[in-house]
Amino acid sequence: MKKTLLIPCLMCCAALASAQKASYSEPGPVTGARALSLAKAVTDTIAPGFWANDPTAQLTLWGALCDEGGIEVPCGFIIGTNGYGDKAKAQQFLLDEPTVVEGVIYWFYAKGGNENAVVHARLYAANGNGTTASGPVSNAPGTVLANKDFTLADVDTTAENGFTAVMFDNPVYVPIEFALGFDVSSLGANDSLGLIGTSTDMTDFPEFSWEKWGNNSWATLQYAWGPNLNVDLCVFALVDNNSVGIGETGSLNNMRMSFLNGNISEGTTVLGYDVVSSGRMDLVVHNSRGQVMHEVAFGQQGVGNYTHVIDTRSWAAGSYYVTLKNNGRPLTKKLFKQ
Repeated sequence: MKKTLLIPCLMCCAALASAQKASYSEPGPVTGARALSLAKAVTDTIAPGFWANDPTAQLTLWGALCDEGGIEVPCGFIIGTNGYGDKAKAQQFLLDEPTVVEGVIYWFYAKGGNENAVVHARLYAANGNGTTASGPVSNAPGTVLANKDFTLADVDTTAENGFTAVMFDNPVYVPIEFALGFDVSSLGANDSLGLIGTSTDMTDFPEFSWEKWGNNSWATLQYAWGPNLNVDLCVFALVDNNSVGIGETGSLNNMRMSFLNGNISEGTTVLGYDVVSSGRMDLVVHNSRGQVMHEVAFGQQGVGNYTHVIDTRSWAAGSYYVTLKNNGRPLTKKLFKQ
């Protein structure tokens, strides 16, 4: 169903957040890498009142605040469960070349309800019917190429630089256009899940964020909510990590990245990356619990090839997630430490 988006002024947002604090537990301001990435959060579809799906609530009025240089200001959106009965959310991708998707990373902001409730991580082909603000299209999320279930207990909403990573059982080769998202149709009436979205118009392509309505039709958020909600969802592709040459994989968010001495580290890992479009480059490595193990701000870098050595000698054996960012937009691959 079509929805009405209300964009309150800064003072109105602050007043609403203050007035409703008694009815739910507010996670707090968005800080750290999330804030720096422009992936900042207030809310759009999370119902107030213990994050429950309340169909009588005006879902767009509640506003959390994010941290902007130590000052809390309203910004961005949270996208998730709601009283309208939406079944799924998805972010569309358009790459330079085909690639292999191994998993997905979500920046969830809030959750509530039964910790054993099941959410479905989904990789979609871009072959479905959907509706955009410009009219019907045939490249909406369609065929499910991969599915992996996880529970609310698996969702990390605590660490300021944390994330929730879900690996598919098998890597999936995808063409240049596909979508990644999460299906909440199995959640109960009192279960809720909210994902961080960008501020409006902070997108590379218009209308690449989708929602699946209760009648199983797909619509872009901009079609559903109007022109003030042109956003991207913080859903990131975990792409092929087996390639040795950085030219062998398609670029994502204006970058290519590979482990030049393999994706199994025995003490040092040589990271090679290709900057396709110049920007502010940053590197961060998380362990499987979302803790930061290595972080470097490279600053502004021009188009070209670069290398960086990561010292892993003190790390415990296990899986790690290496994220390169170009102007805050990430490319993530998985690294193993023996």
